[in-house]
Amino acid sequence: MDIPGEAQEIDASDKTVIPGLIDSHTDFLAMGYRLSQLGLSNSTSILEIVDDLERYIQSRDIPIGRWVQGRGWDDQNLIERRYPTRYDLDKVSPDHPVALTRICGHMIILNSKALESCNITKNTPNPPGGIVDKDEQGEPTGVLRDARSLVTPYVSPPTHQEHRQGIRDAIKYAIPI
Repeated sequence: MDIPGEAQEIDASDKTVIPGLIDSHTDFLAMGYRLSQLGLSNSTSILEIVDDLERYIQSRDIPIGRWVQGRGWDDQNLIERRYPTRYDLDKVSPDHPVALTRICGHMIILNSKALESCNITKNTPNPPGGIVDKDEQGEPTGVLRDARSLVTPYVSPPTHQEHRQGIRDAIKYAIPI
């Protein structure tokens, strides 16, 4: 007999029973925005990252000065076995600030335009808990470790049109037709 408020025992006859899983927290706006960023999780070299960045900028007709963001690169998967730097990115992105986030989310690579936009120079101290990598001359290499706080205030927020497209992209991703 089914009594409200009491547990019900079900004989599954030695079969596997799993509960229904529901994810009630899907942020379609954030998902769509990330889908619109340059995906780098399959990159196997710094040259590939740079080539993909160049194609991404050209194919999107991004206005000069607008931030370009990407995510997912992993130095462990790159044949060079090193982090990309601003010197790599500057070759194809002199007019757009670029921020490429490592797969873990704790490291960002900025090009020179992004460093300039964020006022990160040889005199910029490390933020609490973070590191701004610098070269032999003391200049920032573009590698920021746990230093997102130096970048976030300067990144241009998504436009209304980018939000709309992001929601469309997230819906397509969630409900492939």
